[in-house]
Amino acid sequence: MLNEYAGSIEDIDEIRIRIIEAIDRPIDELSIRDICARAHISKQTFYSRFSSKYDIANWFCARFEERTLNQIGRTLTWEEGVLAHFKTIAQQKEFLARTSLNGGKDRGEATKARRRRAIVETLTQCRGVTLNMRFRFLIEAYLEMEVFLCGEWFRSGFTPAPEEFSSYYIGCVPGELYDLLELPKDERAICESENEPFARFYV
Repeated sequence: MLNEYAGSIEDIDEIRIRIIEAIDRPIDELSIRDICARAHISKQTFYSRFSSKYDIANWFCARFEERTLNQIGRTLTWEEGVLAHFKTIAQQKEFLARTSLNGGKDRGEATKARRRRAIVETLTQCRGVTLNMRFRFLIEAYLEMEVFLCGEWFRSGFTPAPEEFSSYYIGCVPGELYDLLELPKDERAICESENEPFARFYV
């Protein structure tokens, strides 16, 4: 079945999928040795993919961000991207709960760093925006909001439902940034859904 996951995201491979499927309990209760035994790999193979067991959640989240939030302003509107993101989180809540027990030690810095890169790339390369100090400030303010609200929703047990939470969330997006990334209907690309690398995890 793993050949079904051949897709556009280059670093999704059989080993990473086996590691993800080996997380069957809270990550703090599993050692690297435990994960490797369940995935039938060596420690060397594990560390060729992840820097630590806590890196698994960051990698996993980055993969679905690429198909949801990172597509805002490229192929998706704010409403489409945000709703798809929160629906995916809700669908994967058990896995995310198991792998996100490091106490938030990086305070969302890894998330902010990768999302900052994506937003800047979308604005400059896809929307033709020249970044100035004001726009950079808006991006930083938005990222603080994104990490905080996502964390609060996670801790609340994913209430309210994704549809309602998405509407509240979008209402908090700085208006100027919203306008910069809003995608006119005639500019939307057709998103291919075949051979989704994470099809198994979106069920």
